Amino acid sequence: MSIYILRIVLFISIAFNSFSVQSNFNVSDIKQPKFSDIDGCIITLKTKLITSKFSWMFRDAAECFDYFAVSYAQKPSSQETLDNLFVLGDLILNNSKNGLWWVENDGNVGDPNVNRFVLAPMLDGLYFLNQSGIQSEKLEQFKIVLKKSIDFQVSAYKKDINWDWGAKAGGTYPNQDLYFSLITALAAKIYEEPTYMVISQTMLAKVKTSLLPDGGFHYIGNENESPIYHALNTIILGRYYTITDDMEALEIIKKTVNYWPLVMTAQGIAETWSDIWLKQGWLPIEAGALAIVTAVTGDARNNWLLGQVIRNNNIDQSILSSLYAAPYFKKLPLQEQSLPLEYVWQDANIRGIHGRKDDWYFGFTQGRGLRNSFVGGLISSNTNSMAGIFRGAQVAIKVNSDDKKQLFLSDVSDQSSMAYVSDFGGALCTDYVLHSNLISGLTDYKSLDSASHWHVTQLWQAEKTGMLGAMVLNTDTPGSAEEIAFKFLFGPEQIYQLNSDTWVSGELKIKIFSQFASPEIKVLPTNAIFPAPSTNKWYGLQLLKSSVNATVDDKFVVVVWVGPLANDPPVRVEYFLDKNGVGADWQDGHKAMIFYNQASSPKIYNLPFSGIDKITGISEKSNFITEYPVIDHNLSFTLNNNECIMFNNRLKH
Repeated sequence: MSIYILRIVLFISIAFNSFSVQSNFNVSDIKQPKFSDIDGCIITLKTKLITSKFSWMFRDAAECFDYFAVSYAQKPSSQETLDNLFVLGDLILNNSKNGLWWVENDGNVGDPNVNRFVLAPMLDGLYFLNQSGIQSEKLEQFKIVLKKSIDFQVSAYKKDINWDWGAKAGGTYPNQDLYFSLITALAAKIYEEPTYMVISQTMLAKVKTSLLPDGGFHYIGNENESPIYHALNTIILGRYYTITDDMEALEIIKKTVNYWPLVMTAQGIAETWSDIWLKQGWLPIEAGALAIVTAVTGDARNNWLLGQVIRNNNIDQSILSSLYAAPYFKKLPLQEQSLPLEYVWQDANIRGIHGRKDDWYFGFTQGRGLRNSFVGGLISSNTNSMAGIFRGAQVAIKVNSDDKKQLFLSDVSDQSSMAYVSDFGGALCTDYVLHSNLISGLTDYKSLDSASHWHVTQLWQAEKTGMLGAMVLNTDTPGSAEEIAFKFLFGPEQIYQLNSDTWVSGELKIKIFSQFASPEIKVLPTNAIFPAPSTNKWYGLQLLKSSVNATVDDKFVVVVWVGPLANDPPVRVEYFLDKNGVGADWQDGHKAMIFYNQASSPKIYNLPFSGIDKITGISEKSNFITEYPVIDHNLSFTLNNNECIMFNNRLKH
């Protein structure tokens, strides 16, 4: 069927109005927010106030207030509806402490960001009620309380509130910075104070500096991004433009045009193996985010992916997505462009690659911050959009029984190198000292774990048939650890053992070659500190050794292959301890090798080699495919300092 099919009337619920748009999906595919009416929102909040200390309840209630305030402003109904809206507003504001819904040490579950997540939708609803000409003493009361909240945020973003770490990261924390920009823009409109708009535009300019080369945003500091927060950023930017007509917001959205085509499968699943380490949740993406970027840019790829998201991500739209993205659904283009069935693309957002071969998606990242994993992949098909996920590979050390001392992250200043061949694949090499749970942008990581002596080297080659990897742990000085663990994380399917060295998870196959401990199937959350709800019961393979006393000569090595179930893994692998390299041979004659010189000076390699008279390779610094002869059963090559090379006899010279 042609992708240019008959477009239909799409109902997007904003004040329960409908409008005609161009689309390739059915009205019933768009699932609206889960609530019946404003009474339901009131009852829910009253119940939670009695039973819960979870401050995030006020975010849900504020978004509900926003939704029904905008609906009423655009299509006034009964006085009873307006009265109930005021009841909900009173409940939210009367349970604040001087305009705050979470403060330090108040005994409630939450963090400083709660206040911005509540304040922005409250102001948005108030703005539209004001615009509609509704006169009410209650609205004036709301404005007085909310003014305190606004001015607190302005103080916080001047770094005057020590416990508001979100504001202290202002200018380097896009999702909170955009909330602050929206808050101050709405304040400028509601209170008719131009100073707020200056503050808003100043922060928006800072958000622009957080853009990455291929359209992502840093999540915080210099970390990689997360698709869930990219979607949120886009939705808030869309609302900002609706309120302000500020072209700078549109320019930022336009610069994100390449983001979704890089991270999404043809079924609308966003990979999260490359996310900042604490946000790898494999959560579905809301259609509103893609509608906004599509409407603003007219991009045919994003338009096609929008249809895939709606058809395959069977989720209820959030209130903000259904409300803030609604105007953009009116402006979708006709053109669509599907993803190619095969590709390997460089992704400058993650400093790595994304690749695809039919249903197999794969990649690696050098990262832009602290990493718990550098690789990942998934099987995503029309019959099962998450048929098998390789969430990543981790090395973790528990120094003692105190979990806070667990080491599992790389350093911001780690060494890494990659080699890449368009439409083939690439190799990633990285070398780092293990760190504990730090967040670049919030923590002065340089002052912590500086004495860590545990050292990790990872070598990976990713191609259209699968991924070959070697992970090596050693210590720079003699040391002990309560536990050393190598973790290979999968999901959402259970794992079962196929034979002595091979396992299956959904449509993925895993073969482990070098074993310093017996692999164990167990539940493995994606990260060690904040398990994401969607993955905290997913399984993985863990190789664990307890009560370790290591010398500088000890190397703990694991070599693994991960790929589609239908593909054959290598029949033989070899890790070259003295050369920091790994090689593999397949039954059909396929050969692959990776070597890494992490030293500070160039190094000449002489490798005993037989079976073929030449092999092709590519390194990061040469950046072109070279044919290396095998002379007298010897392969010779030179690597510069911090240079990675991959050899593969499938590479075409």
